[in-house]
Amino acid sequence: PICPLCQQGEETSEHILGQCGALNELRFKHFGSYQLHPPFTSLRKGAIISFLRDCNIDALAFFIEAE
Repeated sequence: PICPLCQQGEETSEHILGQCGALNELRFKHFGSYQLHPPFTSLRKGAIISFLRDCNIDALAFFIEAE
């Protein structure tokens, strides 16, 4: 499926975490960079969780509310 945020890329974890243009400011806030490239092994887990919470992606709502 197409990313609901930018309408330009495929809605994948790689796109959301590293490339979606609609999330550039949030990505910079949490990781200090506008674009990220896999592998994402050097990212702090807490930063990833905070980033995903701030993204407001419908597909993640269930998982975030469960915490």
